[in-house]
This record gives sequence, C-alpha cells and structure tokens, in this order.
Amino acid sequence: TYEQRNHVLLASGTTGIFSFLCCVVAVSMVIALRLYIHFIYRLAMYQVLASLFFSMSGGLTLMVYDYNEDHLYYPISCKMTAFFMLYSSWVKILFTSWLTFH
Repeated sequence: TYEQRNHVLLASGTTGIFSFLCCVVAVSMVIALRLYIHFIYRLAMYQVLASLFFSMSGGLTLMVYDYNEDHLYYPISCKMTAFFMLYSSWVKILFTSWLTFH
C-alpha cells in the first residue's frame, strides 16, 4: 500500500543519508591523516567512495517520498534512483573483487 511504501522509502532514505555522512567522515579522515599514500589504503578508500555513492543513491529515495504514482516526476525519479543504485552496486562488486584478488 501507499503507507507501507512510504515507510520503506523513509527507512531506506534515512539509512542512506546516515551512511553517506559516515563515508564522508571516513574519506576526510583518510585525507587528513594522509593514509592514501599507501596502496592498500588507497584501495580501501576507493571502496569507501563506492559505498558513498551507493548510500547517496539510497538517500535519493527520499526524493520520491511524497510523490504518488500519478506525479509527473515519479517515474523519472524512480528510474534515476534505480540506475544509481545498480551502477554503484556493480562498482562495489568491482572494488571488492579487486581488493580480494590483489
């Protein structure tokens, strides 16, 4: 139903925003402590950046929170959010396999 969909969107969006903030803090700590000089820390930072984009796309679900299915921008917003979530998931898989097999 419409109410259940809003609960799922709210949970996904707030989790995405919280994860985004945590990733921003982690990346800023890596830059402040100059840990990116070492190769393995650089790979881990790439993984955190991929998580940052994934959580940002999760936060995009709040954009369609108040829309109903008849709204003009609802299909565009859903397709955009789905594309970013799928793309960032593939990037995370790529960096995870890169870290694993390196």
